[in-house]
Amino acid sequence: MRNILFTLLLAGCAALSACGTATSPEEPVSEEPAQIPETEDIPLEMDPVFRSSTAQISLEEMNRLGFAFGDSLTLTFGSGLVLDDVPFHDGYYVKPNHIVAVAYPGLPGINIALNLGEGSWDYYGFQEGETVSFRLKERGRYLNEQKTFAQSHSDDINDYPSPEIFANFRPLSGGNIAPDLVFRSATMTNSSMNRADVVDDLAEQYGIRTVLDFSDTEESLAGFRAADTWHSDYFDRLYEAGSMHVIGLGVNPASDAFHTDLSNALYNMIQEEGPYLFFCTEGKDRTGYCAALIEALCGADYEELLADYMKTYENYYGMTEESSPEQRRAAIETSFDPIMEIMFEVQENEDLKTVNLEERARVFFQKGGLTDEQIDTMRRVFTGA
Repeated sequence: MRNILFTLLLAGCAALSACGTATSPEEPVSEEPAQIPETEDIPLEMDPVFRSSTAQISLEEMNRLGFAFGDSLTLTFGSGLVLDDVPFHDGYYVKPNHIVAVAYPGLPGINIALNLGEGSWDYYGFQEGETVSFRLKERGRYLNEQKTFAQSHSDDINDYPSPEIFANFRPLSGGNIAPDLVFRSATMTNSSMNRADVVDDLAEQYGIRTVLDFSDTEESLAGFRAADTWHSDYFDRLYEAGSMHVIGLGVNPASDAFHTDLSNALYNMIQEEGPYLFFCTEGKDRTGYCAALIEALCGADYEELLADYMKTYENYYGMTEESSPEQRRAAIETSFDPIMEIMFEVQENEDLKTVNLEERARVFFQKGGLTDEQIDTMRRVFTGA
């Protein structure tokens, strides 16, 4: 779920960024089709990591039939379920727990997901053999959202000021966290964005000793390592030494599994030597959530968490407060703030900017099964106390 995000949401619609020339997604067709685009009985499969549902039809075929990003779709399933008015986008440009149909180059089909919520496969009770039919409900109903949030980036390192910016590689620095101890980055395993080899080189250069891989399962990792494009030699050395931990972290920050898996992963990580690195695919969503929790535990305030999270948008898209104020604000309001409110359990009568984030981070880890003593140990390690 590459732009998972919501990844959360990729904001902005500029064709150029400070990181170089970006290639924009194909513009949605605005005119009404001669006949209403529709498909019938497309096989549906479960994504093994996110437990979302993937229709086995390509974006190219959807385009050929007349569907376009920004359309509203009606989804009719073989089991009888009908989902009406589903946005069709090239990213997860809806609020948490809202349904969306997503496609982009490299995704093996059309992903039907509850953004950052429970896996749609389980939520709707799908079974093996399920099918889905797509039908256009309204042309361009969500075209404004598509244009506002859609953003692409260059996968050429020469378009970026440094390897670190290209790889979205940086140390955490919020609160009292120890300098150059905990790092975050884009994927070290998936070469589809040309960043895996660069992250691998940077990990060795910065002396990374222990790594958490949030994006892979052992099965998906085996596929990457067997490919001709695999050149992550430092990863191999860490993996063979038992210092590379494959987590396959989900994307629903409200779920029990997310609390438990992330809490255990971080506590087990600090039993080993640092410096530490963790990554997902783009190093934005799951990586961003983990970074926010660690920094909050170490005393960072809202502005520090926000600055680190939005650095990813600057690295990939050249999006800053000065260059893209409206797009940046949209990303904060529809992505960062809602997810932080979920993770830190901010109530309706509370303000995310003023709650005690360190205390709320402790609550998160307690719900993940850690004791107060274990949480204190994590904080001591991360702060170097």
